[in-house]
Amino acid sequence: MVHGKKLSKNERMLFAGALLVFVTALLTKYLYSYFENSGGFILNFYLNHFFWWYRKSWDFIFAGSPVALSLVWLTFVLLLILYGLYLKIGNKLSWLHLFLSTFILISIHYIWFYWAWGFNYNRPNPWIVSKVPDSIFYKEINDHLLYSGKLRATLDLGSSIFDKSIHEQKMRKALQDYLTGNGIKAVGKPRCRYLYPEGSLLVWSTSGVYVPFTGESLLDPGLHVLAQAFTIPHELAHAFGVTNEAVCNFLAYKVCSQSEDPLIRYAAAFNYLKYLLADLRRKNNEMYREVYTKLNALLIKDLADVRNKHDQYPELFPSFRDWIYDFYLKKHGMPEGEFTYNQMVSLVIADKKKQFSN
Repeated sequence: MVHGKKLSKNERMLFAGALLVFVTALLTKYLYSYFENSGGFILNFYLNHFFWWYRKSWDFIFAGSPVALSLVWLTFVLLLILYGLYLKIGNKLSWLHLFLSTFILISIHYIWFYWAWGFNYNRPNPWIVSKVPDSIFYKEINDHLLYSGKLRATLDLGSSIFDKSIHEQKMRKALQDYLTGNGIKAVGKPRCRYLYPEGSLLVWSTSGVYVPFTGESLLDPGLHVLAQAFTIPHELAHAFGVTNEAVCNFLAYKVCSQSEDPLIRYAAAFNYLKYLLADLRRKNNEMYREVYTKLNALLIKDLADVRNKHDQYPELFPSFRDWIYDFYLKKHGMPEGEFTYNQMVSLVIADKKKQFSN
């Protein structure tokens, strides 16, 4: 009679660990589905207590780190993978051991993602996207073109100074005040750090990214200044628990447009203009071409400068990246996928109407 090979002590421990994280991951998935459909007291406890204390404690310990925690995390994960492959190649690791270790690593990150941030996808949203009538949309474009042109004419972009660290501090405070005023507890001091070398994110069609595993955002230093100024508050909004991309764009517009710095106010107007033009192009391409040819010369120059600056970093596998990210957004409560970013136009128009009526 032939008996199977007996599991070693390490493999038995790994199997027990894999079973534990598997059950925890299943419970996490169930809890996310529960939050998605109802939430109630448990979701409120997560949002107003668990996430609040996590954000505050994490930033108290790590916000002052001189290096990006994301690089530490990525290095650690990469070294674990390389060490596992090294042991396997040297026949010091069984296939079962390698499989269980990989499964545990992936499962821990799955659990970590949702508990550290992902449950926020089920957060009640004070800002609701609604359809904008064409007449209002076209009027908004005309009004904003005039406003953007006048604002740009007062600005010497070449001599304007953008200090990323000061801007980050001011945007964080402005966001905290605005979010708190709208019922979202925004605490802590989340960071938005540069990820070097330049183009590291742009090659993936990404300006910035929030990393739940490290509680910080990463920003591509290769971005044009006008894009950097807008991306920083967008990513900081994610750090405070706002997940919807349209809302983060709206928040970036809102706080930048209220800045005392004319460069930052123009960054808000400029990026909003880009979304308006993109929507116009989808709605009426002929009108888009006509409007574009009549744009203020300085606006046309800035649009070209930003495009040329970002085109220095050719995209890698753009179709695959778009498919993955679009799928991810749709799976997390944004059925419009990547188009969700453009829905900020609706939020800005609604906010302007609200201010005017008040």
